[in-house]
Amino acid sequence: MRDTLTESARSAAQTALKHVQHIAGTIGPRPVGSKAEQEVARYVHKQLAAAGLVPSHHGFVAPATEWLPFMIAAGAVALGVVLWLVFREGVAGPYLGAVGIGFGLWEVYAKLTFGWSPLSSLVPRRDTQNVVASIEPSEEVGRNAVVFAHLDSQRTPLLFRSHAALRVTLVVVYLMIAIGLVTLAAFVVSWFAEAALPAWVGIPALVVSVVGVLALLQAQLSPYGPGANDNASAVGVALELARYFESNRLRHTRLWFAFTGAEETGCHGAAAFLGAEGSELIQAYAVALEGCGVEPPAYTLREGTVSRYRSSAELVRILERMQAASPHLGLRPASIRGGYTEAGVAIKRGYRSVALVGLDERGDMPYWHTMADTPDKIRPEALAATWESMVGLLHGLDSLPISVRLTSVVPLSERT
Repeated sequence: MRDTLTESARSAAQTALKHVQHIAGTIGPRPVGSKAEQEVARYVHKQLAAAGLVPSHHGFVAPATEWLPFMIAAGAVALGVVLWLVFREGVAGPYLGAVGIGFGLWEVYAKLTFGWSPLSSLVPRRDTQNVVASIEPSEEVGRNAVVFAHLDSQRTPLLFRSHAALRVTLVVVYLMIAIGLVTLAAFVVSWFAEAALPAWVGIPALVVSVVGVLALLQAQLSPYGPGANDNASAVGVALELARYFESNRLRHTRLWFAFTGAEETGCHGAAAFLGAEGSELIQAYAVALEGCGVEPPAYTLREGTVSRYRSSAELVRILERMQAASPHLGLRPASIRGGYTEAGVAIKRGYRSVALVGLDERGDMPYWHTMADTPDKIRPEALAATWESMVGLLHGLDSLPISVRLTSVVPLSERT
């Protein structure tokens, strides 16, 4: 049993660090659809081509912001309560109030579960892209494995400034949802019963929605961060994994590297990739890399704020064995209760997935969505541990028995 990182991992980490310095330092903040995001995509394309792969750009359209949809949802709730207050003596008041709150809650649920709502059309959209490359196995193809790493970076709201702020924000979000649901139920009952409710019934929902609009407005106006740990570090690690596996191919696993755009506005790049390549991703697994540059990697057992997306038991078992055999990697299980990764959207679509996330002892990603997320904070040891963990995970996956030869599978579109 080894107790130190391999020389290959240390070498890969040094090169990954150079990628981080270029992406987060030279290029800097990378809003969805911006010239900076496009420049990173070109950089990744160039690095993959230099490693001997044949990368391609996949364009798609995605929301330009994460915060405006939630602000619109809070505004819809506030409007619904105001309309109820104005018309509460009649039948129209409860109906209008319920519609406003219902649309607001629908938008929140849709945003937190990778879904759709009618209010989504009010959010500006931008052209963006994924950069994708695949590596064929040395023998017959028995499965596919996707590695996700996103190119864009996020704004830096006040609510991400500290551990306490994050925890308070999460509690407040759940409280707002609960108040919205209770108020919606009260309006619906009032409408069916044709009975007027006292004015104070709508006040809690009005207060929390107005507070939400103000907080989200600050988030929407905050500057974009450099995104060194989130997520240039993962891009750097993924580039070095691609370089390694191009020269050291797996036996039965076709590897896909998806460098995605628009992750920060709802994992739209991962969804676009899975939608575009779905016919090819038979027997597919997916691993999302997040925040790989400061802390050792934790593997997710579940994630999500509203829905719970559970990680693949097969991948978790491989990681558990690695955790026991290689304690120097720092692998440990974790649950993400206040957010999600690209593994979540893959799990929702039926793929066996897990995320490797660099979390500190409190379960936070260091410098998450702050201006302090700069290249000087990146630790080569964390990059090396994530790189070596991924190499072990993919080799472990490749060693599993093959249930079907994919070359003999006829795509559904070609079947009669």
